[in-house]
Amino acid sequence: MNATARTIQVAVSDGDGGSSVQTKAVTVNNVAPTIALTGAANVVEDTTYTLTLGAVTDPGQDTVTAYIIDWGDGTVEPGSAGDNTHTYANLGDYTITVDLTDEDGTHTDAGSKAVTVTAATGTVAVEVGRMRRWPKAGRSAVASASVTGPTMGRRAGATASTMAMAALWSRAPPR
Repeated sequence: MNATARTIQVAVSDGDGGSSVQTKAVTVNNVAPTIALTGAANVVEDTTYTLTLGAVTDPGQDTVTAYIIDWGDGTVEPGSAGDNTHTYANLGDYTITVDLTDEDGTHTDAGSKAVTVTAATGTVAVEVGRMRRWPKAGRSAVASASVTGPTMGRRAGATASTMAMAALWSRAPPR
């Protein structure tokens, strides 16, 4: 970006009055900046992930005026130096990339970070309805029950799923 053509001229002379002038055309290329990115390697789906945009390395005297974060899941948004947050709704492996804009233009993929989104885990609660009495020997009774646990990311924004079920209890016949 912003390659600049320059001409270098060298003049030499010796003590006997001899001299020579040589010129050489050169092109000076801009070196794109890079940025340090830090954040966890893994995050649980539907929880907040924090990416820290750290030090920018640029051999020139340029000033970063914009940060663009591509979270790798289709979300692209402006960012800022320091902590930036995002919530991943689906399981998978993602690559976060950051573009930087300075006086020389926009530099794509100035930094990147891999992140793996894992399934939510947690406890499962079981609530069983009350039976009036135990069944007689050789007979069965039914009570209702519900199970509540993690969503496994199937609905964005949901925190738990409930499943209703019927439980069957029986008492063994006497011997």
